[in-house]
Amino acid sequence: MNNPIVQVLMLFVGAYTALNVLGKVPPLDKIATILCGLIAAIIWMANYNRSLLYSLAQKPVLGPVINAVCKLCKEQPPVDPSMDAAGSADPQAPAKQGEQEAPKLLLHSDGDFASATRQIKEVVKGHNDVVEVAMDQLKRNVQLRDSSSVQVSLPPIGIFVFAGKPGLGKKLLATEIGYRLYKGSSVSILDVSDPGAGGGLLISEARSSPYTTFILENFQNCPAATQEDLLSIVSGAPQVDPKTGSKVSFRHCFFFLLVHRDAEGMERPSRKTAGGTGHTMVVESLGQSMSLDKRLAWSLHGVYPFVLPPPLQQAEVIAQIMQEECRKYNVNLGRVDPAILAREVQVVSSHGGFEITPLRVTKIMSNRLAAAVAAKEQLIDLADESRAATQRGY
Repeated sequence: MNNPIVQVLMLFVGAYTALNVLGKVPPLDKIATILCGLIAAIIWMANYNRSLLYSLAQKPVLGPVINAVCKLCKEQPPVDPSMDAAGSADPQAPAKQGEQEAPKLLLHSDGDFASATRQIKEVVKGHNDVVEVAMDQLKRNVQLRDSSSVQVSLPPIGIFVFAGKPGLGKKLLATEIGYRLYKGSSVSILDVSDPGAGGGLLISEARSSPYTTFILENFQNCPAATQEDLLSIVSGAPQVDPKTGSKVSFRHCFFFLLVHRDAEGMERPSRKTAGGTGHTMVVESLGQSMSLDKRLAWSLHGVYPFVLPPPLQQAEVIAQIMQEECRKYNVNLGRVDPAILAREVQVVSSHGGFEITPLRVTKIMSNRLAAAVAAKEQLIDLADESRAATQRGY
């Protein structure tokens, strides 16, 4: 009975028998025929014309009927399909009164991506090469998706791997890209080293928010079963929500797989070689640090290594963390004693990342910030107190 042909034949035989019986009991014959035709039309539109289904679902009477049929027949309920058309919707267009605003793709043209790349570089310091190549690949993916048909099943818009030691900005970059993709989008961070964070949880998240950017932590410890679930998702096949039984699409989702392992030995990304050569070597290098399904590896759109930036850029990152600490208390950062930055750069270099830097910055700045808040200062300078104490002879 698992053969789909047999199932279809049995469905037709059952429907014919039921209609034949009901045909002898008017007016049930006419009611049954209308209901069957309506259900068949909704199922067809759910699979082949979702834009029409969505527009019909906005009608006060038809909306509850369409949602009920989709739930009964395990089809994904209609969502705003404007993202599926080639730039058909204005990302900034306001929602109609009483209607929830659907997310809109914010990046379309070369200018959009160039502007987003510049903005991200201002936030994520020391990884300009990764930012540029990753955004170039994302641009290719989005522009291809803009030309795709709404009637075909498609995989997620992108699957990137960010590899490197903890504290190098992988999650920060993934989050910045995620929030710039769609207006009103969401970013979901899951630890896939936990066997419970498998395909079922991903499907549930995508069903509640079809425009989600998934950041999957500790992918180096991802179980084989979860990799199988991911492989099914990235193949583009519709998934089934185990709780509701409805079909769920990931075509608007984006995946960042974070591998917290040393990536010094991996080849650095380059715009000259992006999107073509070198993927075999990068995949093999990644496979040396974790157990990676080869089929999933070849479904990736890019593998990007994060390494510790040079000392000058490390100092820029530390200063940025200090500025963020000041903003918590509505204070701006002025001059920072070079001795403080030099000492923190040494700590970062010895640890291989910035993982403990925010905690150290909070400790270093606590007294100065407390004094600034008490005195209602708007701008503070940060002096090396240990050196000042030495000069005073303490």
